[in-house]
Amino acid sequence: MNKIIITDETREKYHDIAQIVISDLISLFCKYTEVTGYYMKQLNELQAQNKGIVRTAENWNDFDDYYALMDKLARDCKDSKMKLLSDHITDKIYITPYDLYPSRFDFFNTGCKLNFIMKSDKKITIDAITEADEYIRYRFILRPINDKWLIDWVGYSYEEEGSLRKMDL
Repeated sequence: MNKIIITDETREKYHDIAQIVISDLISLFCKYTEVTGYYMKQLNELQAQNKGIVRTAENWNDFDDYYALMDKLARDCKDSKMKLLSDHITDKIYITPYDLYPSRFDFFNTGCKLNFIMKSDKKITIDAITEADEYIRYRFILRPINDKWLIDWVGYSYEEEGSLRKMDL
């Protein structure tokens, strides 16, 4: 794992929580990138193999197989993400069957700046800022549910936008 810079804007009484939550979040999204990376790499390779091929009467069934395999990869990716994230998110988070390759959260592997903000025991805000290719800020809002901090909202913005847009995982 490359350098992750952590800034902490919270009172000292929450520092123990910060260490646990940050460690768990980094670990979770490192696993997430592994899971999605496997499927998205296969999906990209399959698309590249079939790029430019026109569907005709002679290859009609081949395209059926191609689309069936694409659907299977998407379902398997979504199922794997659901299995990984189920104990870490609330019902407000929608799990998609796709990600990018490399994952949009690959910065947890390559380095980023994490800003941990906790002003009360009801909410944690973590901003992950990446500046590798372009400035992108991801915001994770966590809430305590049954004595466990769960991701309740995820959003992102680009530097020039400022405002955050909700995203799915």
